[in-house]
Amino acid sequence: MPVSIVAEGGSMRAAYVVGAVNALFSHYGLKRVDVVTATSGSAPAMTFYAAGSFPSCYEGWREEVPSPRLLGFSNLLRHRPYFDIDYLVDVIVRERVGLDVAALKRSPVRLVLPVTSYRTGHIEYVDFSTSKLDVFDVMRAAMSIPIAYNKTVQLDGNAYFDSHLGNPLCLDNPYIAGTKKIIILTYPLEYVWSRRKKMQARIFRPLISPVVYRALLASFDKRAEAMRQCTELMQTGDVVIAPMKLEGRSLDNSSRNINFLIRQGYEDTLNSLPLRDLIGKMRTSPRADFYFPTPTVV
Repeated sequence: MPVSIVAEGGSMRAAYVVGAVNALFSHYGLKRVDVVTATSGSAPAMTFYAAGSFPSCYEGWREEVPSPRLLGFSNLLRHRPYFDIDYLVDVIVRERVGLDVAALKRSPVRLVLPVTSYRTGHIEYVDFSTSKLDVFDVMRAAMSIPIAYNKTVQLDGNAYFDSHLGNPLCLDNPYIAGTKKIIILTYPLEYVWSRRKKMQARIFRPLISPVVYRALLASFDKRAEAMRQCTELMQTGDVVIAPMKLEGRSLDNSSRNINFLIRQGYEDTLNSLPLRDLIGKMRTSPRADFYFPTPTVV
């Protein structure tokens, strides 16, 4: 059976995903799966994983992401977004860490990134095994968080925004149907958006469009539904890796916060007994050489 990795976004909480994927990649040697997909802030990590260069992403999160140029009130004083997604994509991902687009195109790992249509408010999927869209623009669209970035992104003449609002996890993604899923959450499985969070969304309503506002409110219930799906999937053999309690902050790119979340994701992944069982089955499967390739000696 094919295997997929499904990662939840959550701005800087995506550092938890980076830690979890680092455990898969470096500890278990799981260098490839059949399909990877991620919402919002986890899109870059899964893109680098698909391209076969996840270690570069890991180092980028630790060295480049903790920058006041990326996120903070100083950006507003310079007429930049509070969370400068353009800087993240164009400077960190494209230039400093250096995503290898050619390697991504050659990769046997199918990368599927969801984005939310501004016209309909619904999720659309970009499959990079066939799509001609620019991967940097798709990542930008997938992470275009309202209020903190507050822009839409044009893809092929249509406007899109943060995929986490369209559906926080996108478990209905047709590309992962029939796969054995390794699902990485950035919030606890039992986490429920508080009334305070919903009130905060209403306070910021004048700053965002009606389409984005409706998607933001709907995302609270959609995550609850996604967690119900996760519980059912766990009972049928899929793996869910998630923090036990809500720690770390989503809009804090300090080294302390990022390193804490990376370490938490790494340790939770190592401690997952269902994952160990799945890895054991994958190592004895006919496709073990695909999932755990022998390092090339130069």
